[in-house]
Amino acid sequence: MSDLRQLSAMLGSPVGSFVYHLLILLAVEAALGMALEERHTRGEQARRFLLAMVGLTAVRLTYAIAALVAGSNWIPSLTLLPPLERVADTVSICLLGWAFLPPGRRGVRFWECAFGANLALAVAVGVGFTILWNGALLDQAALNYNTYWQSTAWSAWQMVLVALVSLAAVRYQRESVSVLLAAMLFMFVGRLLQIANPTVVSNLPTLERLSNLLAFPLITVAIYQNILAGLRAHTHQLEDISQASLDQIKSLLLLSEASRQISASLDLPTVLDKAVRGLARALDADQCAVALPENGDPGYMRLAAIYDPTRQGRSEAPTFPLEYQPAVQQAIRRKKSIAVEESENVQLRVLFSLMGSNETGPLLVQPLLLEGEAIGALLVGNSRSRRPFTSHETKLCQSIAEHVVGAIRNAQQYLALTQDKAKELHRSRDERYHGLQPANTQVQDLTGGVSAQADTAIPNSTGNSLRRTG
Repeated sequence: MSDLRQLSAMLGSPVGSFVYHLLILLAVEAALGMALEERHTRGEQARRFLLAMVGLTAVRLTYAIAALVAGSNWIPSLTLLPPLERVADTVSICLLGWAFLPPGRRGVRFWECAFGANLALAVAVGVGFTILWNGALLDQAALNYNTYWQSTAWSAWQMVLVALVSLAAVRYQRESVSVLLAAMLFMFVGRLLQIANPTVVSNLPTLERLSNLLAFPLITVAIYQNILAGLRAHTHQLEDISQASLDQIKSLLLLSEASRQISASLDLPTVLDKAVRGLARALDADQCAVALPENGDPGYMRLAAIYDPTRQGRSEAPTFPLEYQPAVQQAIRRKKSIAVEESENVQLRVLFSLMGSNETGPLLVQPLLLEGEAIGALLVGNSRSRRPFTSHETKLCQSIAEHVVGAIRNAQQYLALTQDKAKELHRSRDERYHGLQPANTQVQDLTGGVSAQADTAIPNSTGNSLRRTG
């Protein structure tokens, strides 16, 4: 206890008071510098730290200026400095509590109002207590402010505020909460000791000063940790943005390659085969298939093209009733993609079996929409890797589906045009054939007449020859 009294006596001396306020101001200035540097990086939280540290700097400078004025004997130091130091400490705790509150969260408004009201009340009470203290000094000039009731009221009030800051930190702070709680603990113990030992040094809260010397550097460390955590989060956010950009570029390249392959042919089977291969490559899927209505019957679907590297020796296009595959039916009816997690239901096992896999896994069903109507569906599965499909892959599948629909429409139009051209050629040939029929008949008639005349002329010539011979 004697060492504590010696430290208190040192902090109560003029040199000790100067060193104390200088150290507190340096700690606040360090926190202010960090908040000033990070105000553009962390947004609202950094601005909150900045405003709080500006307020703390102003409070501490105000007390330093008042101490200089009192030291110049312009005003009696005993009438102004004791209550002003308590006001500065109370306002500092309010500002610290407000600084560590996170912005924009539900329930924070109550704490902001509480600390704001205490701050305004501390200023008003400080003015009133100063007036009452001056009146008490007029009645008793040797009165010690530490033994005056106002000192106990200030210390108790500050202990309540420290408890509120600790509760708010436990509720809302994730970074630096342990360091901040340690600082609040030092402040709380210092006020408690000041109440228990009010006569260590007259008029000055030296035990509270000692606790502040331990607490304010920790508060600076807490702000540093908070800002550093924000920088790490900002760095991770930038990395995520960069990775998202790379994923988008990769998706665009894959989409361009798939579109080029799909549009490279006008033969429908070739288009469908390239579509499932390109889609499986773009989504890094284990299997992929295109389901189209069987012979125009919407109740049955046919896997017109299937891609699975392990599917060998199967060139058939299996069919299945649409009502037995709820995922495909729901995607076609809702005209939206459906992602099915790995399941052991019989329908999903049958569908994967039709695509050539003995295992089941996550399934992505993307309807093929033409002018708002579903003309089929893309089926993408991961039966071997069992990797679920991400939202990014779902969007990529939607984009590829649009190109597949366009390629199918072009192939169908080309097929229809080819069939029409073939019919037109057959019709022209038939017309030319029928146009040549009369000419063929005339030729045949003429050929028949000439033959008849030749047959008549030959016997006559023979008879004449015989007569001349005779």
